[in-house]
Amino acid sequence: MTITLTGEYCPDAATLSEVAHEPVGCLRQAATSVEVTEHRGIGSADVPGFA
Repeated sequence: MTITLTGEYCPDAATLSEVAHEPVGCLRQAATSVEVTEHRGIGSADVPGFA
């Protein structure tokens, strides 16, 4: 499963990892079981991402 997140610019000091894991909490409220089994950083400091 791939989850793609888009939205507004996040001006606070939140890390990319924190921003990426925030929706997991929302999914856990709606689903019986949600588990992130793997992720890795991709891109650069200017254009970061997770795969």
